[in-house]
Amino acid sequence: MYTWFTKIWQILGKDNIFFYEGLLLKRAFTVLSIQFAGVILAFGSNLLLARLYGEQVYGIYSLVSSWSVLLSVVALFGMDDSHLVKVPVLKLKGEKRKLKEQLKWSLIINIISTSIVAILFYLIINFVAISRLSENAYYFNYSLAMICFLTLLNNLICFLRGLDKVVLGELVDKISRPVFFILFLLIFFYLGKTNLTVNAIIANSMGLLSASLLLGFAIIKNLKRIESGHSFEKGNFSLAPNTRYVLLNLLYILSTRVDILLLGLFSETTAVGHYNIAVRIADIISSPIAIINLSLPTLISKERIQKGEQSAPLLMYRISKNSFFQCMLIGLFFMATGHWILGWYGTGFTNVFPVLVIFFLSSLISACTGSIDMFFILSGHERKIIYIRILSLVLTLSLSIFLIPRWNTIGAAIAMLIGNLIYCILLQYSFFKKYGIFIHPFAKKNKLHVSNTESEENKIT
Repeated sequence: MYTWFTKIWQILGKDNIFFYEGLLLKRAFTVLSIQFAGVILAFGSNLLLARLYGEQVYGIYSLVSSWSVLLSVVALFGMDDSHLVKVPVLKLKGEKRKLKEQLKWSLIINIISTSIVAILFYLIINFVAISRLSENAYYFNYSLAMICFLTLLNNLICFLRGLDKVVLGELVDKISRPVFFILFLLIFFYLGKTNLTVNAIIANSMGLLSASLLLGFAIIKNLKRIESGHSFEKGNFSLAPNTRYVLLNLLYILSTRVDILLLGLFSETTAVGHYNIAVRIADIISSPIAIINLSLPTLISKERIQKGEQSAPLLMYRISKNSFFQCMLIGLFFMATGHWILGWYGTGFTNVFPVLVIFFLSSLISACTGSIDMFFILSGHERKIIYIRILSLVLTLSLSIFLIPRWNTIGAAIAMLIGNLIYCILLQYSFFKKYGIFIHPFAKKNKLHVSNTESEENKIT
């Protein structure tokens, strides 16, 4: 298999083989393998839900789950980032008592925040007329449990990652969670007495709860292994940073899910389900970008240490080239088989094949930027990304409101495509303005290696 992998990537040159060999085979192979298996399981669980429960049920479920994800980000109130900032330091210092206090504090805050979000959402859905959302108020009421358990799951996952148990967290999130979901889908389908849509929502909630319990046991076990320190200082439990965290997370989730959310307001629920499958496949097409971003901090740090500070921006050339051509290969596969694969879910799902084509183009546009947004964030220029994302989000919202009522799912996809295009253009402009470099996947070989020459010249001078 590795020989096949090597021959495929010889198309991109020997240098790129070493690039991916270091990235995939040495750095995060275990995590990436788990994520790949998770994608397959998520794909299978959606296929099972659509085939077993039907297109109408899947459409309502997609609408409900999309809003649940958005509301869980608000309910989490930035505790995921709070854990990732505080927990690693506390673990290194052996502050076992403070670690327990951090977890207890976060859970108490999330109980309060989740309760507030759930109550407000219940009142809005049931007593305020909001187009198609109010029509499905009965199902949204059942999703309140999904919001609670999803918030709990994300809290515990990030605490476990802060304890440097990334692999364990990924196993529960990407493997155990979809397995539980599939198991409960089958149980409630054959044994449940209520309607199928409620069964699907409850199955998801039970899967989230089961995964959360596993995470809880894992955290307790790992906390017992940590040797207690001797510090008697009180922990810092200020909520001020969390406000910034939740705003950033909310901005990101809106930029990735605004199309589905608005589609649910203007279109039939079956259209939401069809569109959601196209989104899932698009995530697979753009997975190389996510894989690169996973190891980007390590790559940038290594580049700066070995070749100097000035060489780090030039790394974007190589990332752009590798991301673009791998996304293109995966995308071409789905362009050739997408209509057939969509037919697995049901005859109505094949109608969104044009949407999949638009998402393919959007993925290629994103790949061309070479993870510039992540580079800015890791370099301490996250404000640039915030402003750019706000501008592109406002444009996407405006276009979605205008295009979805006219062109339905295709209108939503076009709005996302144009919003992503503007986002990437602004990224390229900001990067060029700061570093004088325009990133693209067709750079010549001497561009990819210019950092070596520059670093040597810096040493001589």
